[in-house]
Amino acid sequence: MALLLLSCAVAGAAEEPVALPVVNPGFERGFEAWANAAAGRFGAFVSLDRQMKRTGETALHVRCPEAATSPWLAQSVPAHGGATYLLKAWCRGAEGGRTEAALKIEFYNEKGENTSGRYSPRLTPGSEWRELAVEAKAPPDTIRAAILVRQFGSGEVWFDDVTFFRVGEAPLITVDPPRVAAVAGTPGRFGLDLRLREAGQGAPPRPEVMLLTSEGRLLPGVMMDLAADGSRLLRGKISAPALAPGDYVLRFALPNGHTDCRLAITPAKRKPRNLTEEGVLLANGKPFFPIGLYHVSPSEYALLAEYGFNCVQGLNTTNEARFAESLELARKAGILVDVPFYIRGQVAKNLPLSLDRIRRFREHPAVLNWKIIDEPDLRPEIIDEVADAYRKLREADWDRPLLLTIASPPSYGHWAYFCDILQIDPYPIPNRPLTMVSDYCDRAKATLQP
Repeated sequence: MALLLLSCAVAGAAEEPVALPVVNPGFERGFEAWANAAAGRFGAFVSLDRQMKRTGETALHVRCPEAATSPWLAQSVPAHGGATYLLKAWCRGAEGGRTEAALKIEFYNEKGENTSGRYSPRLTPGSEWRELAVEAKAPPDTIRAAILVRQFGSGEVWFDDVTFFRVGEAPLITVDPPRVAAVAGTPGRFGLDLRLREAGQGAPPRPEVMLLTSEGRLLPGVMMDLAADGSRLLRGKISAPALAPGDYVLRFALPNGHTDCRLAITPAKRKPRNLTEEGVLLANGKPFFPIGLYHVSPSEYALLAEYGFNCVQGLNTTNEARFAESLELARKAGILVDVPFYIRGQVAKNLPLSLDRIRRFREHPAVLNWKIIDEPDLRPEIIDEVADAYRKLREADWDRPLLLTIASPPSYGHWAYFCDILQIDPYPIPNRPLTMVSDYCDRAKATLQP
């Protein structure tokens, strides 16, 4: 099946960083405003240190002997959908210690759902104070954020002087959901919310909606049916006409500005020959159930086969000689290869190499499928490149399936339109129940086609 993708693609306006209030940022008032401290979830692992502080009178001391616990403290702060935020804090560790420190921003909607989050890089700070930072953009339906300081690994770490900034203002209009899908060749009708950045007097103004080609040519046939829900929210349906495969822009315009959304249309015909109508994967014309591993050296392929594995994710390399050699080692071992195309986490930049690799190796007996990207739902820098890549890669090979790995179960239904195999990656270890795996499988089965 093919579809219509609506993707909100406009960032907030650039602005000077605006400092936002953090309650008790230096822990001078104990654990006030910080959840999970004192008698809370991680009370046994946190304390106040009046000796090892950076400024003021105290610092937060986190000491945990259990590597799997990873204690954290959090504070809730107001946030607006579409705005970009920056969290900073200073941290230090013990002399010679190996404990890691990190920060995180999480975003929540009015239902209390954690819709997204981003960690800073983990830092092993050593005995000197060092600054950590993480920046993240709030999803359209955000009403608040949580800011976290966290320890990873066993040992001890100190935090002090937490600051929080808005570094990108929310756009005039945000669209929720930011991406919707429909079958190509059929008019699409989607439920959505339009949120205005500022509340006015009475009902919010209605924006004009325009459908544009990627070159800016205006197309007819798009309509809105919206009703006000408060002073900032318009809620209802948008109808879009059937469109040919390609890229388009949906523009919501007010007198003082607009928000552009991308639309991507995929072809109506897209099922590869090595996938049955029931979703059974074929290899050499026979049903194939893959049992494989990631991150394995080609020198170990024969060992994998000895232990009962029948496939592996292949080398993610630009070296064609090494790649060709790895396929031969897989063939000799009797295992098949999930060929990755996401060198350095890129999609569009890798497309010429990906197409050439299909041309050169599509007939190789060890190739099971082609993998476009790992977790595009967590990669905002390439998230809107996948649909176009899928169209072009499909035209290059109608036999072998194209695969995506998706991290977020709520987005399974959306990404199923841009791949032939959807790979899920639940991680129950170390602190989630094993039923997380079956829960993810149930979510995928409920949304995939067929």
